[in-house]
Amino acid sequence: MSRVLTGLAVVMATTACYRYVPAQIEATPPGTGVQLLVTRNGAQEAEMAGALDDGEPRLRGTVVGVEGDQLLLRVPVTRIQEGFIANRMEQAVSVPVGEIVSFQRREMDRLQTGLFIGGTAAAVAGIAVLILNPLRGDPERPGPDPDETILSLPIFSVTIGR
Repeated sequence: MSRVLTGLAVVMATTACYRYVPAQIEATPPGTGVQLLVTRNGAQEAEMAGALDDGEPRLRGTVVGVEGDQLLLRVPVTRIQEGFIANRMEQAVSVPVGEIVSFQRREMDRLQTGLFIGGTAAAVAGIAVLILNPLRGDPERPGPDPDETILSLPIFSVTIGR
């Protein structure tokens, strides 16, 4: 049981809850996830790459760097599903710094993530208690009446020797 809870905690920690907070372009290191709101002129290259959601001038991606007055971003353009594996195709686009209306960096929300992990762990523990409690047997509860008919539903059976 502890292995299951540990595994669940690790999975939940790696799928943390994020939020976007206002930031300065110059203070954001390469590799940081960001969200931009840009003017229509600033979104032209991203629009050609297919990186805009529903034509809205909002971009989400990863900072590659700043070259002159251009912010270089790696943005997702499509997703390829091969069986259970999903690969994200990304493309680098440049956005003029002067055309950025809002710049926010992505950061982990520790409170929301902790509440999510705690709630999930409590739910798993509650389910485990509900499942395992009847298996222990209750000394105060009498056993089944021998005159009662017990209904048995075989889920799996194998016939040998007929």
